[in-house]
Amino acid sequence: MGKQLLSIPSFTAGEMSSSMQGRTDFQKYFNAATRIENFVVLPHGPVTRRPGTYFTAEVKTSSLKTRLIPFTFSTEQAYILEFGNQYIRFYKDDGQIQSSGSAYEISSPYLTAELFNIKFAQSADVMYLCHPNHPVRKLSRTGHTSWTITEIEFTDGPYLDLNLSDTTLTPSGTTGSVTITASATTGINGGSGFLSTDVDRFVYLSNGYAKITAVGSTTSVTATVKNDFDNTTATKDWNLGAFSETTGHPSVVSFFEQRLVFAGTTNNPQTMYFSKSGDYENMTSGTADDAAMVYTIASNQVNAIQAMKATRTLIVMTTGGEYAVSAGSGSAITPTNISIVKQSNYGSSNVDALSIGNATIFLQRAKRKIRELAYNFDSDGYVAPDLTILADHISETGIIQMDYQQEPYSVVWGVRSDGVLIGLTYNRLENVVAWHRHVIGGKSDTGKTVKQQKITFTSNSTNVNTTNNTITLTGHGLSTGDQVYYYAALNVIGGLSNSKVYYVISVDANTIKLARSTSGASAGTAVSLTSAPGSDTTQFIYQGVNINNNFLFISNHGFKTGDHIFYDNSGTAITGLSENTKYFVSKIDDNQIQLFTDEKLDTVANITSAHTSEQTDKILSHAKVESVAVIDGDNDEDQVWLVVQRYINGVTKRYVEYFTPFEFNKDLTSFHFLDSGLTYNGGETSSLTGLTHLEGETVSIIGEGSVQNSKVVGSGAVSLDTAIEEATVGLLYSSDLQTMRLDEGYTETTQTKTKRVYDLSVRFLDTIGASVGPDADTLTSIDFRDSSASMDLPVPLFTGDKSIEFDVGHGTEGLIYIKQPQALPMTILGIYPRLETESV
Repeated sequence: MGKQLLSIPSFTAGEMSSSMQGRTDFQKYFNAATRIENFVVLPHGPVTRRPGTYFTAEVKTSSLKTRLIPFTFSTEQAYILEFGNQYIRFYKDDGQIQSSGSAYEISSPYLTAELFNIKFAQSADVMYLCHPNHPVRKLSRTGHTSWTITEIEFTDGPYLDLNLSDTTLTPSGTTGSVTITASATTGINGGSGFLSTDVDRFVYLSNGYAKITAVGSTTSVTATVKNDFDNTTATKDWNLGAFSETTGHPSVVSFFEQRLVFAGTTNNPQTMYFSKSGDYENMTSGTADDAAMVYTIASNQVNAIQAMKATRTLIVMTTGGEYAVSAGSGSAITPTNISIVKQSNYGSSNVDALSIGNATIFLQRAKRKIRELAYNFDSDGYVAPDLTILADHISETGIIQMDYQQEPYSVVWGVRSDGVLIGLTYNRLENVVAWHRHVIGGKSDTGKTVKQQKITFTSNSTNVNTTNNTITLTGHGLSTGDQVYYYAALNVIGGLSNSKVYYVISVDANTIKLARSTSGASAGTAVSLTSAPGSDTTQFIYQGVNINNNFLFISNHGFKTGDHIFYDNSGTAITGLSENTKYFVSKIDDNQIQLFTDEKLDTVANITSAHTSEQTDKILSHAKVESVAVIDGDNDEDQVWLVVQRYINGVTKRYVEYFTPFEFNKDLTSFHFLDSGLTYNGGETSSLTGLTHLEGETVSIIGEGSVQNSKVVGSGAVSLDTAIEEATVGLLYSSDLQTMRLDEGYTETTQTKTKRVYDLSVRFLDTIGASVGPDADTLTSIDFRDSSASMDLPVPLFTGDKSIEFDVGHGTEGLIYIKQPQALPMTILGIYPRLETESV
């Protein structure tokens, strides 16, 4: 066998999908990995651990989803806004803004179901908020605890197209409160006439306009004149307001060339409304260069505008394509020179797009592909390459929100619908497009349960009636439709099997039949029992667990093979399963799974029994990120804020947390690699308090730079084994990296050849601790403590190469797995494996 030294000098291609495992002809293959979890790819090549999250506050209502929105006046005055069900709370300087000892809060009109469809645009101390169900709002700040949210009173518009019907409108006066009477309903709201939802809608006629205050009938309204009418003569020349409860309100907003632009009402989803130049709330139209404008995209289909972003042009994203709005000549847009040109046909989702440099990053309609819309001088137009093409798995459950952290490493953050946070290190000038995944430490409630019970019965010809197909189970407590498994070590009842799911037909309190499906149970179609044991035999009916093949029954579980879960029992655990143990799922069907204790799915969790009375247990998963927002930081880093759904002490909680800085002092006291963490710095103590947000959780502790023993939080506190002056406490997470299949990549390939990694060097920067091996289940810890170092001091940061011998056999894959399992720093600069490879 020949020996080779290979080099993996950078990871600037990020995490690639499994479908790229054979592309050794592709240069990015050699700068990629199959797994980059809780590492951030740096633009210049290395990977470094993502920082932990710092706990700030619980949201107002933990049972409801909450959204974060950034509000940045300057780097010194940046806020995070907590939008919940009809309220807004505020955060600044790493904490929640308080007033008189309580969270400062204002009311808002937005319901929980509407929060993630809010679009916004900010100018200085004012933010404009849009949602199609509500009039446009203006959020204004005059102080840290002085915020107001008001409905905008637009000036003179905007309006729908001029009436083309023969219907006339006649005002009863020219000023003040007037009655406006229509000659017919034709042309008014599609022929329906005035509606109750027209209240607060503008009407333009006789060179003036009024605001409707009441609807008397389909042909009569009361209105307050805002700009005097010329006369009270009946006229066919009138317009109704474009924004109303009847037509819907704008769903999208952006600034562009000193204008405020709205778009996407319910009735006019392809129409944009430009304010007067420099007068954001004035919609007075005309032909003057600074006049307001109304522009409707002409297309073969009605494709709603989903987002607008101002770059060198106004980029407009619809469900059917992407457009560029400009003057067409490099000058500012006016009512007489505005031009809109379609640039691509991909279509955008309702997730707001991002402006990064000269590019617009948007999420395609199906919420799976992120595209980069940028001007290309070669084609003299915009192109939109797919940024997920090499990592199509990264968005597999769909992306629901995005934001951009410019400093320090230019990362696009996205929230997946399954609660995984994904990151994209993005530097187009250096051709860096590198994906990484982030699983937040802790647990969350999946909403899935397993109903477990073991019913023991004596099986014989008396209790098993083959004529009526019944089984006697005294006081069984089961209901028709309940899922069960039958188990018998011997003398199996004829017609039944140990390995199948059955559904109960409850005959009475002591008697059941079994069906093969839920529909069969509902219809009373029982399994035919062909024989009964000739002698008394102890047998079992199990709910939720099949001890014959170690299956769990979880109705419509939604898991896929490879997912990891946690089991949370509500009393007596299923025998063979433990709490706080990570299990890996093998999907059997939509209702059944099998659990394994290793990621390779080699070692099955052996289930041997269940509780003797019915008990419903929860299935938990990793903590779920539900919202992300980024604000400018006071130092050299932008700050990433999250809403994290957690399962704490048997209850679902939602916390506002933020990433601690990437940079830390080299004195070993300022790094933070724990989630939902807090820090202590003070006099020597052997107890840490203030941890009520982690009540009942097992927390990890770093004390004065060293790993301490884990503790369970009780009454909001933990007791330490030794007194310390500085500590970080929180929920542990690991950082994991797995390489692509090793390959020489020059004149020949090692793919499919039998090979063995017999030695490995890893180049680290400012690292303490690492485990290395061929896969996640076969790892060897690397020693970072020098034999001459004092045992009373923490292990110092290490920069340099660490070598380890691989005690693994020959194979064809050639993978390397590196893990940081502790709450300590790690940066990987390069990996240098030595291989023995068979000759061909």
